[in-house]
Amino acid sequence: MAGLKNNFRHLATQIENRVDRFKRPQRLGPMTILPYLGHGTAKMLHLKGRVIADYRVVSPLETDSGWKNLWNNYRRFHTHEIPNVRIHAYFGDMTQEFVANDDGYFEIHMQLTQELAGDQFWHEVGIELADDPAVKATGKVLIPPTQIQYGVISDLDDTVIKSDVVQVTKLLTNTFLRNSRTRLPFAGVAAFYHALQQGTVGGFNPIYYVTSGIWNLYDVYLDFLQIQGIPIGPIFMTDLGLTEEYLFKPGRFEHKLGVIRTLLETHPQLPFILIGDSGEKDAEIYGQIAIENPGRVRAIYIRDVSRKRRDAEMQSIIQTVQAEGKGTEILLVPDTIAAATHAIERGYILPETLPAILEAHRKDTPPPNPVESLRKSAKAKH
Repeated sequence: MAGLKNNFRHLATQIENRVDRFKRPQRLGPMTILPYLGHGTAKMLHLKGRVIADYRVVSPLETDSGWKNLWNNYRRFHTHEIPNVRIHAYFGDMTQEFVANDDGYFEIHMQLTQELAGDQFWHEVGIELADDPAVKATGKVLIPPTQIQYGVISDLDDTVIKSDVVQVTKLLTNTFLRNSRTRLPFAGVAAFYHALQQGTVGGFNPIYYVTSGIWNLYDVYLDFLQIQGIPIGPIFMTDLGLTEEYLFKPGRFEHKLGVIRTLLETHPQLPFILIGDSGEKDAEIYGQIAIENPGRVRAIYIRDVSRKRRDAEMQSIIQTVQAEGKGTEILLVPDTIAAATHAIERGYILPETLPAILEAHRKDTPPPNPVESLRKSAKAKH
């Protein structure tokens, strides 16, 4: 069976590669460079992006129908990526060349030799096609100041944005039939994340978002953050594609674990607060990170969105982290207010931010759903 799977993966990869070879710019529409928000330090920067032809995704409206949203999402997935094109990247007086892979993705890594402006957190990177300089874009890279209290690493689905990952029908509806203007945030998230970004000394604590969602939906997540007034930060996603090793790219566990490890290695002196939900494996991933990196994770907030059968697993994870996490606190919280209250008690955010968080929570909370109220009531009794 293993041999059959390996043969199938190899065949599928070869077919995909052959299709890619026929994707020539002159046969398609105009090319577009799609840069994703990058990250870095005073010594290095990293930015990812993609080169696509005939990109026809249109800006969403609140009045868009489910069918229009579905069609727009079809365009996101039915892409004409341009493989193996050369990219020129410009930062300050530096110029370097990079090459996109077979799926049109490119990654820019630069070692910095010039001093950065101390009052600037976001820095621009010029990007253009080496063989067609008229095709260009401007990427942005978050380079936090050296004097900050902590960094924040947050999941997105069912932590910031309501996705209902544990309920497939609702997940598909939220993902494909809604858009960045009609999807809903969890109550109070914007105010809480602004409080975390500010900290208690009025600084700029960086926020990074890690999701198992795929890059095709990147613009949806970024638009959502901007529309909802949630602090912007680099978003780390996954690629939906074939490789010789995997029928699909590595799973959500490996992806999130790898990204978080990279962020901790990139900022070796920086402690972190991790925020996720109980619907997937955030608690397991964050717990493993805390145990691997003693003293680096100050707090883990896990939003309780799962059904009762997950409760025993969550309690076991909490006990393990408390015993082996060496100072890391892990909390299973019912809502944003509970997390914010703990953050105030531990000195992570200012007490005077709580009224704004409470008010935002009130405004963001939709009218009660009778069925959901009964479910929560039954869970509380047990």
